[in-house]
Amino acid sequence: MTYWWCFCLWWYRFPGVIIGALLMGVLNLGMSIMGIDQNIQKVVKGMVLLAAVIFDVVSKRKSFIVK
Repeated sequence: MTYWWCFCLWWYRFPGVIIGALLMGVLNLGMSIMGIDQNIQKVVKGMVLLAAVIFDVVSKRKSFIVK
C-alpha cells in the first residue's frame, strides 16, 4: 500500500514552510542587528507566529465554508 497522499500533503505545505523559515530568519537577524532587547525579540517573534497560525486557521475555515 502506497502513501502517495502523504507525499502530496508534504509537498503542498513545503513552500509555506520555507517562506516562514526565511521570514523568521530575516526578522531575527534584523532585530539583532538593530540591537533590540532579547525579550522584545521573543515577544515580536511570538506575535508573528501567533498571527500566522490565526491566519492559517481562518483561511482554512473560510475555504471549508465555501465548499
